[in-house]
Amino acid sequence: MRSLLAIALFIWVIFAPLGVCAEENVISVNETETVAIIENATNVETTSPDLALLFGKVHITLLMSTEEAFSYLLMNDTAEKQAFFDGVAVSEEAFTAFEDAAAKAGENESILVTGYEQVKEDYAHMTGAADAMFASFEKEGKPVQEDVIAFEESVDTVFNGTDNTWVAYNSGMDIPPTSNASIRALYGKLLGAVEESYAYPVLGDKTEKENALADFAEFDARVARYAEEYPATSYDDLKAVKDEIQTAAESMFATFEKDGKVNEEEVATLEKLVEKMNVDCLKLFDQASSEKAPVISETGNETVVNTTA
Repeated sequence: MRSLLAIALFIWVIFAPLGVCAEENVISVNETETVAIIENATNVETTSPDLALLFGKVHITLLMSTEEAFSYLLMNDTAEKQAFFDGVAVSEEAFTAFEDAAAKAGENESILVTGYEQVKEDYAHMTGAADAMFASFEKEGKPVQEDVIAFEESVDTVFNGTDNTWVAYNSGMDIPPTSNASIRALYGKLLGAVEESYAYPVLGDKTEKENALADFAEFDARVARYAEEYPATSYDDLKAVKDEIQTAAESMFATFEKDGKVNEEEVATLEKLVEKMNVDCLKLFDQASSEKAPVISETGNETVVNTTA
């Protein structure tokens, strides 16, 4: 009996530590797995496409192309007509970029996606109206008011759509979220003023002139608000561009009202200023698009967004 007890005790002494080690190994493995899971959860990083920036580029490229359409009627220069179609091509590239990014966007971007879909539908009507306006102009040798009005109405529909989308997307925000965004917003307002400026002598409708002057004034008001919010940012260069464009537009208005037609040299002066602005504006959007996308880091139930947009 004692021999059996001795053997049992011997077996326990030999194997018990192994059991403890095995248990420790299990605990160690489990702890390692737990740490790995926590690390995976705390280091999740995803890139989020900046749909607002891409929607903004859709907006401004469409504004640029409409200015070229009116310029063609004013100057009867086929280069302006080609510039319109070139602008349309740039807009369609912006459409593609937006659609590619929208496929990766979350539900929180649904306002922009829905707005974009409506704008794209309205854009198709706008380009159709432009084709009809060009055709009648080339046939009659002068703008046909019915077709010009149809084009202008289609343009208004497009930009009412973009404006409504921005209002819904930025609900409760009076100031753009960053200084760079504020500069892009100012370009949008200035391009709107330019479009109305070109439309006035083509249509002969003083409402277009009033809208242009209102947009120029709103530009100044926004500069004042944005400068208070972002005191380290200088808006002087862009304001100087706006002042030059407004001066050129008002000279064109005065001649049109005096002579019943525009002076081609004055239109060319305005066109040169606008073309330079368009180049600078597109560079700004392209530069912003090439910067690092916002990174979303998720830690537990917290989400931190890092962005320099």
